[in-house]
Amino acid sequence: MARGRATAPAGRSANAAAGGARWLMQRFDEPWSAPEVLLLTKLWADGKSASQIAAEIKHTTGTRRSRNAVLGKAHRLDLPIRKSPIAPVRRGRSAKDYQRLLTHPNEDWLKWEK
Repeated sequence: MARGRATAPAGRSANAAAGGARWLMQRFDEPWSAPEVLLLTKLWADGKSASQIAAEIKHTTGTRRSRNAVLGKAHRLDLPIRKSPIAPVRRGRSAKDYQRLLTHPNEDWLKWEK
Protein backbone atom coordinates (compact mmCIF):
# COMPACT_ATOMS: atom_id res chain seq x y z
CA MET A 1 0.00 0.00 0.00
CA ALA A 2 1.45 3.32 -1.07
CA ARG A 3 1.70 6.06 1.51
CA GLY A 4 -0.53 9.10 1.05
CA ARG A 5 -2.65 7.45 -1.59
CA ALA A 6 -6.38 6.85 -1.17
CA THR A 7 -7.39 3.22 -1.18
CA ALA A 8 -10.89 1.95 -1.63
CA PRO A 9 -12.56 0.30 1.37
CA ALA A 10 -13.27 -3.41 1.34
CA GLY A 11 -15.81 -4.32 -1.30
CA ARG A 12 -14.98 -1.36 -3.54
CA SER A 13 -13.17 -1.66 -6.83
CA ALA A 14 -9.63 -0.44 -7.36
CA ASN A 15 -11.04 2.10 -9.83
CA ALA A 16 -12.85 3.82 -6.97
CA ALA A 17 -9.51 4.73 -5.41
CA ALA A 18 -7.66 5.40 -8.65
CA GLY A 19 -10.43 7.28 -10.44
CA GLY A 20 -11.12 9.69 -7.63
CA ALA A 21 -12.42 9.63 -4.14
CA ARG A 22 -16.07 10.07 -5.01
CA TRP A 23 -17.06 7.47 -2.44
CA LEU A 24 -15.42 9.65 0.24
CA MET A 25 -17.84 12.51 -0.45
CA GLN A 26 -21.02 10.46 -0.18
CA ARG A 27 -22.19 10.76 3.41
CA PHE A 28 -25.57 9.47 4.46
CA ASP A 29 -25.15 9.56 8.23
CA GLU A 30 -25.81 13.27 8.73
CA PRO A 31 -28.52 14.08 11.29
CA TRP A 32 -31.85 15.38 10.05
CA SER A 33 -32.22 19.15 10.22
CA ALA A 34 -35.42 20.91 11.29
CA PRO A 35 -36.28 22.10 7.73
CA GLU A 36 -35.87 18.56 6.44
CA VAL A 37 -38.19 17.17 9.13
CA LEU A 38 -40.79 19.86 8.41
CA LEU A 39 -40.61 19.14 4.68
CA LEU A 40 -40.88 15.41 5.34
CA THR A 41 -44.00 15.79 7.51
CA LYS A 42 -45.64 18.18 5.02
CA LEU A 43 -44.98 15.98 1.98
CA TRP A 44 -45.98 12.84 3.92
CA ALA A 45 -49.31 14.47 4.79
CA ASP A 46 -49.74 15.44 1.12
CA GLY A 47 -49.47 11.75 0.18
CA LYS A 48 -46.13 11.86 -1.66
CA SER A 49 -44.15 8.63 -1.97
CA ALA A 50 -40.91 8.12 -0.05
CA SER A 51 -38.89 8.39 -3.27
CA GLN A 52 -40.57 11.66 -4.17
CA ILE A 53 -39.93 13.02 -0.68
CA ALA A 54 -36.24 12.04 -0.87
CA ALA A 55 -35.92 13.79 -4.24
CA GLU A 56 -37.65 16.91 -2.93
CA ILE A 57 -35.40 17.04 0.15
CA LYS A 58 -32.35 16.78 -2.12
CA HIS A 59 -33.71 19.51 -4.38
CA THR A 60 -34.59 22.00 -1.63
CA THR A 61 -31.96 21.42 1.06
CA GLY A 62 -29.17 19.78 -0.94
CA THR A 63 -28.91 16.87 1.49
CA ARG A 64 -29.11 13.43 -0.05
CA ARG A 65 -31.60 11.16 1.65
CA SER A 66 -32.47 7.68 0.47
CA ARG A 67 -35.98 6.31 0.22
CA ASN A 68 -35.27 4.01 3.17
CA ALA A 69 -33.98 6.95 5.24
CA VAL A 70 -37.26 8.76 4.60
CA LEU A 71 -39.29 5.69 5.59
CA GLY A 72 -37.21 5.17 8.73
CA LYS A 73 -37.57 8.80 9.81
CA ALA A 74 -41.32 8.74 9.14
CA HIS A 75 -41.56 5.64 11.33
CA ARG A 76 -39.54 7.25 14.13
CA LEU A 77 -41.68 10.38 13.94
CA ASP A 78 -44.82 8.21 14.28
CA LEU A 79 -46.31 9.59 11.10
CA PRO A 80 -49.55 7.84 10.11
CA ILE A 81 -49.14 4.58 8.25
CA ARG A 82 -50.42 4.73 4.69
CA LYS A 83 -52.01 2.01 2.65
CA SER A 84 -49.61 0.19 0.36
CA PRO A 85 -49.90 1.18 -3.31
CA ILE A 86 -49.33 -2.46 -4.24
CA ALA A 87 -52.59 -4.40 -4.31
CA PRO A 88 -52.46 -7.75 -2.50
CA VAL A 89 -52.66 -10.81 -4.71
CA ARG A 90 -55.84 -12.77 -4.19
CA ARG A 91 -55.02 -16.35 -3.43
CA GLY A 92 -56.93 -18.95 -5.39
CA ARG A 93 -57.92 -22.31 -4.09
CA SER A 94 -55.10 -24.75 -3.46
CA ALA A 95 -54.97 -28.34 -4.62
CA LYS A 96 -55.56 -29.36 -1.01
CA ASP A 97 -58.85 -27.40 -1.01
CA TYR A 98 -60.01 -29.20 -4.14
CA GLN A 99 -59.06 -32.54 -2.58
CA ARG A 100 -61.08 -31.71 0.56
CA LEU A 101 -64.03 -30.62 -1.58
CA LEU A 102 -64.03 -33.95 -3.40
CA THR A 103 -63.74 -36.01 -0.22
CA HIS A 104 -66.03 -33.84 1.97
CA PRO A 105 -68.53 -32.11 -0.32
CA ASN A 106 -70.89 -30.95 2.46
CA GLU A 107 -68.37 -29.04 4.59
CA ASP A 108 -69.44 -25.45 5.33
CA TRP A 109 -65.93 -23.98 5.26
CA LEU A 110 -65.46 -25.02 1.62
CA LYS A 111 -68.28 -22.97 0.12
CA TRP A 112 -67.41 -21.51 -3.27
CA GLU A 113 -68.77 -18.09 -2.40
CA LYS A 114 -66.19 -15.42 -1.77
